[in-house]
Amino acid sequence: KDNIYSHIRYLFGYPDDTIKPEGNMTRAEAVAVVTRLEGYSFKDESEKIFKDLKKGAWYNKYINAAFEKGILVEKEGQAFRPDEAITRAEFAKLISFIDADNSKIAPFPDVKGHVYEDAINKAYGNDRIKGYPDGSFRPDAKITRAEIVTILNNFYDRKADDKSLENVENIKMLKHFKDLKEDYWAYYEITEAANSHKFTRRS
Repeated sequence: KDNIYSHIRYLFGYPDDTIKPEGNMTRAEAVAVVTRLEGYSFKDESEKIFKDLKKGAWYNKYINAAFEKGILVEKEGQAFRPDEAITRAEFAKLISFIDADNSKIAPFPDVKGHVYEDAINKAYGNDRIKGYPDGSFRPDAKITRAEIVTILNNFYDRKADDKSLENVENIKMLKHFKDLKEDYWAYYEITEAANSHKFTRRS
């Protein structure tokens, strides 16, 4: 029993029972998944900190918690742009606040001089991110939901593969999405993120 651990679901789908793995993740959604994984308290649901938050919006409590913990670059009273797709560089910056420091320098020529170059270097040094075959990182490109889940599962030691489901009881009770097939490259990563569960670690 001492070797049994638990993971809490941090990824949620859409009302039409899809997860949109190749879709972009918004800035609000990215903050939501990170703050859930960090286990923050979500008490403040107001829209007062940033000028473009909406009263009663689902994301207010997550953004407010992130602001309180100091993991956002935006200052009080500024715009947060919650519904815009987060970029690869912006996501690197978000996780840089909770990641370990290192002195590595990323080899990507297209991040030199970028406003978030330091965050990209840190993420690269901690093996959180990778570049493209042509040697670029494309810092201002959008990042997919599946890519973010894969990064976060690695970050929080929640990696999953086909063997992860071998001993699952009531496997039919797992949350499934109509646009996520078992042959999709991040199927197991997304299944891990979208289901609360208990588990034992393989050696």
